Amino acid sequence: MDYLDELGFDTDAAPYRLAKELVDSDYELIDALVRIRKESGMTLSDVAKKTGSDAASLSRFERHMRDPHLSTIRAYAHAIGAQITHTVAPFHLKEVEADAVQIALENQIAEHAVSTVQSQAVWDSVLRGLSESGIGTSDADMAAQWEPVDA
Repeated sequence: MDYLDELGFDTDAAPYRLAKELVDSDYELIDALVRIRKESGMTLSDVAKKTGSDAASLSRFERHMRDPHLSTIRAYAHAIGAQITHTVAPFHLKEVEADAVQIALENQIAEHAVSTVQSQAVWDSVLRGLSESGIGTSDADMAAQWEPVDA
């Protein structure tokens, strides 16, 4: 049991899921900025000089130990040469979109399975035709070694 469940929070309720997703998105944003900083070879001292902040404050920012202002995030992004984009949508639409993506993925998997079965049936028919047409056993055996390629 999760400690939030023990405190009486309904972790399956939409308001909780929304709150969790918002916090997770904040962490992902900061983690992406840190990743870009590190990939560029910049140190915290380099960023501190460019932003006018101190390295200790930036370290707390990177470790999710403070709740930064948007201006702080912008200054950090500018210092490391990163662009930030925002997406805002009603939460219920996101759930509907996720369900639609899942259904589309399941449909693609099903279509691929049908296509594979159809390809195998055609291949089996070709091999049967080769055998029935009097092609020697070695030719049919050679043809049997080839696997059909799914498109």
